[in-house]
Amino acid sequence: DTATTEIYTLSLHALFRSEKRGEAKGEIRGKKIGEKIGIKKGEKRFASLTAALMDSERLEDLGRAVSDETFRDSLYREFAL
Repeated sequence: DTATTEIYTLSLHALFRSEKRGEAKGEIRGKKIGEKIGIKKGEKRFASLTAALMDSERLEDLGRAVSDETFRDSLYREFAL
């Protein structure tokens, strides 16, 4: 009957909206987790670079690497990090 069909249709729409909200929340949560993982990887990478430069007694290069992204990237390549 028409009333049952309308209720069913409204229920499907509500479910769809609820699923979309759940997907959006999950996407936001996933992005936050991904950002945290990326930050940790970046910290470990820079710590490895710092150790390599200190072992090589290249403290001036370490100081420059802190503020010069292009130079830092070249050091990452040099030390295969």
